[in-house]
Amino acid sequence: MASSQWQWGRAWAVIWCVAVAFSVLDGVTATDPGSWAGALLTLVFFTIMSWRFFLPSPSIAPTPMAALTAIGTIAVAAHGAWLNGAPASWLTSWHAWIGLVLAMLATTAAVAALFTGVATSMTGELIFPMRDGRWRVAVGQGRVLNHHWSDPEQREALDLVRVSWTGRSQRGLLGSANEDFYAFGTPLIAPCTGTVIHTRDGLPDGVVDVSEVAGNHVVIDNGHEHVLLAHMRSGTVAVSTGDQVNAGDHIGEVGNSGNSGEPHLHLEAKRDGQALRLRFSDVGGRFARGRIISR
Repeated sequence: MASSQWQWGRAWAVIWCVAVAFSVLDGVTATDPGSWAGALLTLVFFTIMSWRFFLPSPSIAPTPMAALTAIGTIAVAAHGAWLNGAPASWLTSWHAWIGLVLAMLATTAAVAALFTGVATSMTGELIFPMRDGRWRVAVGQGRVLNHHWSDPEQREALDLVRVSWTGRSQRGLLGSANEDFYAFGTPLIAPCTGTVIHTRDGLPDGVVDVSEVAGNHVVIDNGHEHVLLAHMRSGTVAVSTGDQVNAGDHIGEVGNSGNSGEPHLHLEAKRDGQALRLRFSDVGGRFARGRIISR
């Protein structure tokens, strides 16, 4: 990750953590129903955004924020049992109104993420390209909080990061080397049977390169669409243009090359320049941001 991105990410994580801590403290010390409701609803916002939308990034957040925010929310909710006041009195406070708006925005975003995106699916099916590990969809299907959406060819692309049981994608708190990330070096398998129509290797890992967006990569033509696996580890691409591959064949390793902020796999499929919704034979359901896939 570039130093400026890393510094901004750290600052953003600190601001997020402070805001969550302040809301928890505000809620458990509230002496009136309005203030309590405002803190609780604000924490509902933070919980949804952390759990559903992967914020802040687990590579920079110092703690598993989703779980801790949920615990704080429960603590504040329990504190409400000690307060007197009808529900109607909650919204007499501007604090409560702000919290209500935030909670409604987060809920709307979470629901909208399930029903937005590209409608056209792949003709064929893929298999998940990693055999083991715990993978989280950092960017996924749907229009909400999806930086791929501005490019029509990438709108249904998945960014997959490997995470620990705590939800973090990185070992330790301060390390930023490629090897500090759980995803780096994970073996990749061909997600489909087909012909390799393009490869790239030799680009360095950990050096953001906007001129080589996909970095080291492999493109497979399965007879219906083109499937791209991008940001692979330098020197590990194990296939060449023209090779025939079967689903499950080893093709390389997850890396951090090209326009990449941290080690992850970018996976997409397209036909005639248009993005297609990915379908997997071994993993069902929608691949919305925040989803966990365990192998």
